[in-house]
Amino acid sequence: MKLIYPLVALLPLAMAQEPLMGDLIAQADKYLSERAFDQALDSYDKALERQKSQGDDAVEDPVELSRVMYRRGTVLLLKDKQQLALDDFEAALALNPKMHKASIKIAEALLRQGEFLKSIQRLEPLTDLKGMDERDRKRIMEGANSGLVNTEAAAKAYQSILESQDKEQPIDKMHAESCILHATEALKVAKKSITLHKYKANCHLALGQAQSALVDLSYLQVANPADVQLAQEMAQIYFYMLYEPDKALQQIRQKCLRQDPENKTCGRLAKEIRKRDKVLKPGLALLDSKRDRKPADPLYERLFKEWVEEGLFDDIVRDTRVFMDALTIAPIDRINNLGSVSNLVGSMEEVLCEAYSKQTQKKANKPPASRAVFCDLVSRRDEHFVPAVMLKANKLVDEEQFEQADAILSEQVQYWQSLGDSHKVQLLRNRQQEVAVLLKQSKSKDYYKILGIARDATEKDIKKGYRTQSKLYHPDKYKGDLDDTAVERKMAEINEAYEILSDPQKKAAFDNGGEFDGQGQHQPQNPFGGGGGGFQFQQGGGGFDFAAMFQEQMKQQARQGQGRGGGGGGQHFQHGFRF
Repeated sequence: MKLIYPLVALLPLAMAQEPLMGDLIAQADKYLSERAFDQALDSYDKALERQKSQGDDAVEDPVELSRVMYRRGTVLLLKDKQQLALDDFEAALALNPKMHKASIKIAEALLRQGEFLKSIQRLEPLTDLKGMDERDRKRIMEGANSGLVNTEAAAKAYQSILESQDKEQPIDKMHAESCILHATEALKVAKKSITLHKYKANCHLALGQAQSALVDLSYLQVANPADVQLAQEMAQIYFYMLYEPDKALQQIRQKCLRQDPENKTCGRLAKEIRKRDKVLKPGLALLDSKRDRKPADPLYERLFKEWVEEGLFDDIVRDTRVFMDALTIAPIDRINNLGSVSNLVGSMEEVLCEAYSKQTQKKANKPPASRAVFCDLVSRRDEHFVPAVMLKANKLVDEEQFEQADAILSEQVQYWQSLGDSHKVQLLRNRQQEVAVLLKQSKSKDYYKILGIARDATEKDIKKGYRTQSKLYHPDKYKGDLDDTAVERKMAEINEAYEILSDPQKKAAFDNGGEFDGQGQHQPQNPFGGGGGGFQFQQGGGGFDFAAMFQEQMKQQARQGQGRGGGGGGQHFQHGFRF
């Protein structure tokens, strides 16, 4: 007895130290008022456990007990444990049918879930409410009626899209826009509606709005974290539609493989994304780079080899289409312009267009014209893409339509100025200045055209052009329809052209819009706008008559050539005439 007595003596003290149910409820109410929801929930749980045990301090008044159940339900609702909260509210109503606050809470929870009719049915019998309860009832009823109307409109538009898709008919974009509009309005009062989030996500995807779709899909994923198929779909949206490979891989790791480590589909998808991204990254970095690469940069040819010749571009286009076709609603524009709804495909097209546009500026080894298709694809959706604009302007320059080229460049300069993109403005202005020089030269002598060579001709090309033209128009060799005077003038032009283009300094001056007199001498701009003084080496106007003097010189050389039987006549024109 001596050993047992102290323990027995302590039992009443231990029991006395346990808080009474009333104390637990008071403590929980205090925590709730302080918004300490975890502590409040713990205290309400303990109090209701004591109630179940039917202790001496159990609450016998059902009205008081319904109040405790209602408050615990309120805490559960604040902690987003909706079903448990609804159970408590139903229990409170069972104890006290006149607890209209519980009915209002249930109706509001049903409203947030998009159960509009059930919400209305809960509130319709409550006709004798006053004060705050009546205001809450009215607010919820209005929200439920509005939500019901918008949900029905969204469902109608959604169903129209599905029917068109099933019949393989064109989908009306207005249906998708209507679906999004009404679902968005309904979600303002029914934030937890799974159905509305599905409508909105799929209709966003129909319009190619991947980023907006992911907002709704993320909500669905939170509601059902075990949905591995949804994780796969979101990963492919990140990769194919947005080209965000890191987020795609994160989605697979955290939402798929963590749920199902043996999932082979997720494993293959992750492997494919890593493999392709390794090849894509160097090329796609061009879009963010402001570095001005040379036309002959080997990276451009490598891109066409790895992306086009080896089939990567076609493979990605195929896989993107397969993925999109498997969606509940496939993006509408994928048929006519896949790059407009796939950031990955679109970015590849833009890089290949930029590469081709640059390669066309090479002096030799011009790229195949078939590569222009990538610029055509980009231009369909973006008429302001600078490399495509440059290519279009360059084509007009090649056709000597300088004014049209200048007009295109001027329009684009204004556009990019309005957006404040100084880098693109400078690129376009540089080309515009070059076109202005060509336009000016087109209205005077074109030494390149005289020698029959391109404007990017090398020193070797210039010599070859000179030899070809001088042999063709040499007075001793010419066999065309021009008379002697015209041939002599033509030969003078050929010599003058070679005089300018074979001299690096004069060539640079000419390329920059400089003007030359008949002897290959650079003529600076006259700031006074007059005719200029000094000797006039031109036909008419006083001074030496250059044409007459040149004609006499040519006749003498022709006679000398005939005296030698015509041999070696071409040597007279190896260098330009000098006076």
